[in-house]
Amino acid sequence: MNPHFLFNTLNSIIELGYTNHKKLEMIVTKLSNIFRKTLAIPDNTLISLETELGLVADYLEIESMRLGSRLQHSIEVDPELLAFPVIPLTIETLVENAIIHGIAPKDNGGTITIRITKNDSIVSIAICDDGIGIDDKPRKTGFGTGSISTRLRYYYGENARFSLKVRAGGGTCAIMEVPYEYAT
Repeated sequence: MNPHFLFNTLNSIIELGYTNHKKLEMIVTKLSNIFRKTLAIPDNTLISLETELGLVADYLEIESMRLGSRLQHSIEVDPELLAFPVIPLTIETLVENAIIHGIAPKDNGGTITIRITKNDSIVSIAICDDGIGIDDKPRKTGFGTGSISTRLRYYYGENARFSLKVRAGGGTCAIMEVPYEYAT
């Protein structure tokens, strides 16, 4: 989890302390939920997609309180995949990147869509935003995306894939593809 998320959230908490006690309570509760859940995850283990999406939902609620109407989001997941084992905080990291690098710098914000589907023997996890986007030029891999690529290979082998793609019309899609065989 990016330390800037914690700092931004703490700054929001300070602001809300002066203006909106109900939102302050909600943001502190969501932040506590995230830390409680992440600290309970054993090292070197996979978690259910449902658990990961719960963390993402808490994170998105905090960012929605912070960014207001500048952040919209949707999660589309095949219910059959909720028990699928995923690497902890991979989806959360990509959502965080989409907000930091795509949505927050854009004056009018934007939308993040998380779409998780199964096609034949592959589970596809796509985190797309309509933010400022990336260019097609080769880029240096950051810690978050580099870590995801490494962890995908470690847990799922060489059949797992990770890519960043430019969206037509603006924005970025981060896509993880994992063999469904790991569902059992």
